[in-house]
Amino acid sequence: MRHRVKKQREEIERLREEVERFKQLNHNARKSKNYYKVKLYREQKKNKMALLNTPDDLLSPRNKAKKMLAQCKDKNDHSRIAKKLTFHETIMDNAKEKYKNLKKSKDKSLMSSIFLSRCIRKYRLKAAASRTLGLSFTKKLVLKEHEKQLKTKEQVESFFLREDVSRFSAGIKETKTFKGVKKQKRYLLASMKQLHKKYLKDNDKISYVTFTRYKPFYVCPAPCDSRDTCLCRQHVNIELKARKLKELNQVDTCDLQTLIEQVVCNRKSQDCMYQKCEQCKDNVLLVVDKMPQEPTKWQKWDTIVEEREKIKGNETIQFKVKVSSKITERGTVSQLGQSFNDELSKFKKHVFNIKNQYKAYRTLKENLHDNETVIHIDFSENYMCKYSSEIQSFHFGASRKQATIHTGVLYLKDKDPISFASVSNCLDHGPNAIWAHLKPVLEKLKRENPQVQLVHFFSDGPATQYKQKKSFYLFCTKLFEMFQGGTWNFFESSHGKGAPDGVGGALKRVANEQVGCGKDIPTPETLFEILKENSNVELFFVDEKDVDNIGKIVPTDILPIQGTREIHQMMTNKKGVLQHRKLSCCCDKNDWIRGKYCDCVSLSQIQTTHFTILPGKKVYNQIYSSSDSEMDEASFNSSGSSCGDLEDMISADHPEISHPILEEPSVLRVTRGTHVLMEFLGGARKKTKYRYVGVCQTNLEDDEECEEVLVMSLNVVGEGGSLFKVNEKDTSYIKFDQILGILPTPKIQLKGDRVFYKFPSSIDVFEKG
Repeated sequence: MRHRVKKQREEIERLREEVERFKQLNHNARKSKNYYKVKLYREQKKNKMALLNTPDDLLSPRNKAKKMLAQCKDKNDHSRIAKKLTFHETIMDNAKEKYKNLKKSKDKSLMSSIFLSRCIRKYRLKAAASRTLGLSFTKKLVLKEHEKQLKTKEQVESFFLREDVSRFSAGIKETKTFKGVKKQKRYLLASMKQLHKKYLKDNDKISYVTFTRYKPFYVCPAPCDSRDTCLCRQHVNIELKARKLKELNQVDTCDLQTLIEQVVCNRKSQDCMYQKCEQCKDNVLLVVDKMPQEPTKWQKWDTIVEEREKIKGNETIQFKVKVSSKITERGTVSQLGQSFNDELSKFKKHVFNIKNQYKAYRTLKENLHDNETVIHIDFSENYMCKYSSEIQSFHFGASRKQATIHTGVLYLKDKDPISFASVSNCLDHGPNAIWAHLKPVLEKLKRENPQVQLVHFFSDGPATQYKQKKSFYLFCTKLFEMFQGGTWNFFESSHGKGAPDGVGGALKRVANEQVGCGKDIPTPETLFEILKENSNVELFFVDEKDVDNIGKIVPTDILPIQGTREIHQMMTNKKGVLQHRKLSCCCDKNDWIRGKYCDCVSLSQIQTTHFTILPGKKVYNQIYSSSDSEMDEASFNSSGSSCGDLEDMISADHPEISHPILEEPSVLRVTRGTHVLMEFLGGARKKTKYRYVGVCQTNLEDDEECEEVLVMSLNVVGEGGSLFKVNEKDTSYIKFDQILGILPTPKIQLKGDRVFYKFPSSIDVFEKG
């Protein structure tokens, strides 16, 4: 009990001390308050005096108002204040009336900006100004949002106009008009859903609805009737197999991009897509051993040979034609899976090449220097000359003339693209014609832009036009007549559609419109004159003599470059010297004029003076033997001739094999320059088997429409069976199953101007007598 009382007393004492402490704190606070109150009063009085003595020019609007109120002591001050308020109201009423009478939103926005100054916002008078004058400041916010929408719209439109997203239509009637604006159609290369996903990877996030709303009106899905211009055989065939596998529940999707992602680490990596990556090079989509052996069938596009007949006089002539057709193949599900795996390996490389070439194209255009230009060119389909009214017999025979149209678009730094085209009465589309068409374009380019020293060409890669030996020679020689160097870049096979196709379609449409108005276009010359009068495209006329003049300067000792089909970029900075690589690279490391290129892909250098001419492409139905053997093997070997520069050049590319063995043929090894032993059936009953040595002039897969290879025969010299000479008149297309084996590379020996091939040992040949 005592302990509890003692504890309570101690608690009461502690509370008393706490109360006293708080009383002292309260007293001190009251004292401080009175002190600062007096100090504030004195400062306000002091500031008021300073405010009254400060000129109005140095005061802010708020302080001016305070000064006016502080001076308000008598009636004179009241009248002065009333006068200022009257002036204020008058100004505001005039501004309100002026704003109300403005009709253009641009003028209203300009007047509103006066009342959106920093000073108005500082004193929070924006709402008061809006109420007094009837101004609308929300339009400013709408304008900012509108600017953001315009930026997004420009991004989406530029995305849809990319060459890897849509392609130009080449048809004359393939146009679309919206609100009086007529445009050449572009066709999408994928579905809108796929393109939306592709857009989001590199741009700001927008909804699918917004993405479709901002699509240009002339960019359309590819219709069924455009299949002949946009479908790639490699794409179509593998897609047909993918659909069949999806139908058989062997794959989850038939989307080719998704299937590629399942077997590679990174679709953007060249090593992965070229099967050089250590982690994914052995990946396969389908495990063939676990697939069923049930029979199935699938479709594919293929080139077949058909025998046809035509009657000429009293004779019936049989001939063969190659026809592209959609055929049905039969096999087991596992065979289909194995075929798909093999085709997917090639398709990955094909897809990477497509994207790489379009990326190089965009990079080069976006990063042009003052001394560079990009020229994208292509041949348009020949224009059929026509009259406004024609008799019936004009439609038959050779009455209707044709005109060649070579189109292109030229890009310069900080300038609008320049569309151009050249019309010719020469129907040749070969290298001579190409450079005859380019000559006036390059001359005008140099005349109007003398600062340009480097030309970057882009084109598709047909073997008979841009991508062949004569064109390579002209590129590394003719170009230096006006420029210091250049590059030639090829789009991937079957994916070369672009802006030049739109130029050609526009020109043909103009020509047809003029015919519809009653004008006649009987000749290419007339077509040129009419187009020049009615088109904004820069036009040139190329006569047949111009093409012939180019052909006269092309030497006859040009040898095709090995692996031409895989080349996608040619570079030259010195006359007669050509460098090439499998993929185009236009990064900042390249110094085109000095010839210093990046090491992104390997280079090969070719000297044009080392080329040797090969015969043109011609098909013979049988093998003709040489009857003018000018010398035998013994006399040749005793001459003691040396191989010279030609031998050194060829030996560098084709190392000699010391132990010749007839190796089994394979599709990948049957390439240009490969020596083979081939078999032909001859005799009266086509039962005699002849064996010839030949050298391949094309790759087995050079022509996507053909599964044959062009071979030039070598005839044996003497009786040893190891020395052969070229028979340039004896070329023929042969099938893969006619190749008995692959021979070792022979040694080149020269005797005067004749070339002989010396094999390490005798070859068993049986030539026709």
